[in-house]
Amino acid sequence: MALATITLASSASAQVLEPRLYRNAPTGLNALAFGYSFSNGSLEFDPALPIEGANGNGSVIPVAYVRTFGLAGKSAKIEVVLPFSWGHYEGFLEDEFRTRDLGGIADPSFRLSVNLIGAPALSPKEYRDFRQGTIVGVSLQVRPPLGTYDSGKLLNLGSNRWTFRPEVGLSHVWRKWFFELAGSLWLFTDNNDFFGGQIFEQQRLSAVKGSIIRSFKPGLWAALSAGYGTGGKTIVEGIPKNTFQKNWRFSASVSLPTWRNQSVRLFAISGVRQRTGSDNDVFGALYQISWLSRK
Repeated sequence: MALATITLASSASAQVLEPRLYRNAPTGLNALAFGYSFSNGSLEFDPALPIEGANGNGSVIPVAYVRTFGLAGKSAKIEVVLPFSWGHYEGFLEDEFRTRDLGGIADPSFRLSVNLIGAPALSPKEYRDFRQGTIVGVSLQVRPPLGTYDSGKLLNLGSNRWTFRPEVGLSHVWRKWFFELAGSLWLFTDNNDFFGGQIFEQQRLSAVKGSIIRSFKPGLWAALSAGYGTGGKTIVEGIPKNTFQKNWRFSASVSLPTWRNQSVRLFAISGVRQRTGSDNDVFGALYQISWLSRK
């Protein structure tokens, strides 16, 4: 199940908590998902900026497509997410109350995942006899700068830069319990048209996350996840800013089967800010339908 967690361009999410990413699946499996999420909370900027009391709420409708296939004998999948977003934000700039309403397309996301150990590429017939043990996989997510962006505004849906997230993950099954652990890096190119034509740089963000998942029956499962991210210091026009991040994020989710090959996932995400970074809560739902390609 694919889910986009959308943030403002002024900060990056170091904890994208998606359980069940590194699991095996038969080749030729397709999944189409539609969802809605609502976030509410505070926004943090460089303390040197004259901005106080910034907060807001935003909504995201992600449209996602996932397809599994075999790559050099290993199970793999490609994921595409297109997020439509809007929101209202407000705060005090130099003691003057300001508001900002946003609406449009946020940066899309493309991800390739490959399970290197413990998950061979299997046809649907072969997959029926597959029993998972330990799986080790890698993935690469890319976000091109295609979202709505206005260099005259400090807050935007698009980031006007490329973002890359390589990740290594491990998944282990014990009876009806699934345990997952993953580490990733967020890498950013420069935004050369930031807030009036300035050059905006951001150092890498490091993140680690884990999930405990309980499966009850096909399509019915529940998960608890946690992630920690650190780094991401920003530099504007060559001047380092006091924006180094240390943040925890926690989530709970449950997947409910509806009709054949269809399910609904409900989720809640909350953050604990130790040092800078936006601190918000996210609630949402995602509907998914899957099918096998005919040969």
